[in-house]
Amino acid sequence: METLLKALKIREEIKDEQGILTTLNSFGAMYMRQADEKSHDKTIYYKAIEYFEKALVLARKLGMRQNEAILRNNIGSIYEQTNEYEKAIEYYLKAVKIREAINDDFQLTSSFHSLGNVYLKMNSIKIAFDYYK
Repeated sequence: METLLKALKIREEIKDEQGILTTLNSFGAMYMRQADEKSHDKTIYYKAIEYFEKALVLARKLGMRQNEAILRNNIGSIYEQTNEYEKAIEYYLKAVKIREAINDDFQLTSSFHSLGNVYLKMNSIKIAFDYYK
């Protein structure tokens, strides 16, 4: 954590926006792992979302569409873990749109799979099956 804080401070001082985005994403991933390890602690998951959202703002500003899709998928995954399925679907669908626009077929499959998982958890078997196809 200390190293990430130092990295963030330096990157902010030199106005390295891509570096800031990467560091914010790393913070989000760190908190996401911590939440997974601590019985899906919602408080920690929401801390991860804070960092992913900040990184998302920069990704959009810098036109980094692939990063934007990754961040949206990460946030969707957290909402799925916290049983906030409607929000998860919203973020996954935004990731899908971006991945379709940039022709990222490999990661698009991942987003479809994630959507299928959410719909399965919601007992919407037919919709889940459609995403798994």
